[in-house]
Amino acid sequence: MMSSFLSPIYWYGNYLRLCFVVAGLTSQLTNLDNGDTTVHFWGPNSINTTKPSLVLIHGFGPVPTWQWRNQVTYFAPKFNVYVPELIFFGQSTTRLADRSEQFQADIVAKLMEKIGVKKYSVVGTSYGGFVAYNVAKRWANRVDKVVIASSATNMRLRDGVELLKRAKVEKIQDLFLPTTVAQLRTLLSLTVYNFFEFVPYSLLDDMLQKLFFDNREEKSELFDGLTIGRDNQARVVDLNKEVLLVWGDHDQIFPIEETAFGKECEVGGLTSQITNLDNGKTSIHFWGPKFINTTKPSMVLIHGFGPVPTWQWRNQVTYFAPKFNVYVPELIFFGQSTTQLADRSEQFQADTVAKLMEKIGVKKYSVVGTSYGGFVAYNVAKRWADRVDKVVIASSATNIRLRDSMELLKRAKVEKIQDLFLPTTVARLRTLLTLT
Repeated sequence: MMSSFLSPIYWYGNYLRLCFVVAGLTSQLTNLDNGDTTVHFWGPNSINTTKPSLVLIHGFGPVPTWQWRNQVTYFAPKFNVYVPELIFFGQSTTRLADRSEQFQADIVAKLMEKIGVKKYSVVGTSYGGFVAYNVAKRWANRVDKVVIASSATNMRLRDGVELLKRAKVEKIQDLFLPTTVAQLRTLLSLTVYNFFEFVPYSLLDDMLQKLFFDNREEKSELFDGLTIGRDNQARVVDLNKEVLLVWGDHDQIFPIEETAFGKECEVGGLTSQITNLDNGKTSIHFWGPKFINTTKPSMVLIHGFGPVPTWQWRNQVTYFAPKFNVYVPELIFFGQSTTQLADRSEQFQADTVAKLMEKIGVKKYSVVGTSYGGFVAYNVAKRWADRVDKVVIASSATNIRLRDSMELLKRAKVEKIQDLFLPTTVARLRTLLTLT
């Protein structure tokens, strides 16, 4: 191990702490849970009551001075900035057994409550995004706005499996808690865009020893304690708050497509949102305008069978977003939308779209549907006629007859329609693509 006097990591860490001090923050410790939990955090040297409060929640890796230096420097003049160290990072620790992201969220919220901050916005990155989401969900009356950066709060089991494949490791701990320089290189190659491969071994070893060896066992337990990603069901609920999702085009930990955070929709000024219907029995993911322009008409784009709508409506969103308030719902059982109800008809899909628009306060809109989405759009216009202005139905036989379906099966050389539209082999996918 390199001595502290010769260690560039040691000296750079001191520089980062100095940046926090220069920005007006001081290092503070407080106890929670009747003394069972100790939290270290950075908070304002003096509180300005005219400024809003902002909590920056770090991810896995070094202590937050390494993760939030640029943001603290920028935000400190505009906000009362608080930067807690999550449990088992830095000086924060607990004797309690809970290792979940909800526990981390409760600790952050209890900290803010203890130091007298009644209202604040939260920003979380990576693992800190899981925590920020839960702060906003569990302490909703305290949280104003939410920013989640590079964090798949809707992560599913298959997303975790794909990450292990990309990293070529067996356990997630082998990636985020490296024990060798080779493992650290893998981590940096996935988390740093255009990572320079020829960083000297001695520097990486110094980084490994200084930044990744504290509380390894406890940090490993934090991964085991995660409640998300245990199955293939996305479990995100509507926060009923202004939420900003921030993603990098080249994110290899949580790729943009895993989160339904499509670049095309973001370029079109749309944001990813989730809301609940049917007394919580139905959850709808949709894309809607970041800002509503009351001078523009509203348009709903309803996708067909196939990939999620970001794959189907990219050109249309780019074209129509400047002229309309565009809404792009994911129909039930596509993407993150799901229901506990038994109805599987196109009328049910139509009612779900209409209820969504009603809930978010859009009283009048036009509908555009393609393929299966054309059946849904037709039924929205039929069943909710007072809400619908104009209707566009593309590549969709709303007057389809039994003999039409039989002819399609013959053309596709399949026995069931599911064999065509839900291919399970490359050969069947080729058939679908040749027809569509």
